[in-house]
Amino acid sequence: MTTIQRQSGLWTLLLVLATGIAAAPLGSQELGIRPLAGATQAAAQDPSLWSFSLEAAGFGGTTGMAGRPCLTRAAYSISANFALGNEAWTYFALGLDGFALGESIPDPSLFLYRAYGGNSIYLETGPRFGLGGLGLRLFAKSRVEILGGAGIAATEDTGTTLVSLVPFLRFDARLHSPISSNWSWSVGLPAELQKHAAATTFIAGLSLAIVWTPQKETKK
Repeated sequence: MTTIQRQSGLWTLLLVLATGIAAAPLGSQELGIRPLAGATQAAAQDPSLWSFSLEAAGFGGTTGMAGRPCLTRAAYSISANFALGNEAWTYFALGLDGFALGESIPDPSLFLYRAYGGNSIYLETGPRFGLGGLGLRLFAKSRVEILGGAGIAATEDTGTTLVSLVPFLRFDARLHSPISSNWSWSVGLPAELQKHAAATTFIAGLSLAIVWTPQKETKK
């Protein structure tokens, strides 16, 4: 099996999972469940907005396992994110990414952790709040998101044909600043805790993203 075929298979697996997650919110409509009048009125006052972003991130971290030392390593990722939320909350943020985790530095005995990479899907949620109340003109229209969630990655160890499913927890704090009515940029501090075979890896880093919101926010 070629590398292209393996990557295609990984993406197919993850896209099937993504389709199931994305279809979940439609269940209430199919069952004929209608929101309460109060909820409808609140939604009209504070409309929910979709957004799409492309993000690049760099990470540093450490890997360890029983009987072996914790050793440092670096990583990077490129991701596409789809989110739905209002001014106060991100209902969900669905991410699809490709990533690579480099091999660790060796210990004195020359033991090291093997590099691996692959594709992952993750789902996050969390609060949003504006920074206008701080009185800082530069951040008058900016907002902060605090997100947390979980995901699963399909990985391939470098130099092998071994494919594994790796669960992970994810945390992300992001600062969004508008460029125009539909475009903004964000800088984030993502962190992940991964369990790969017998080893546990913690990575944290810095991300930069460009964000497109199709709908214009309602002015109040």
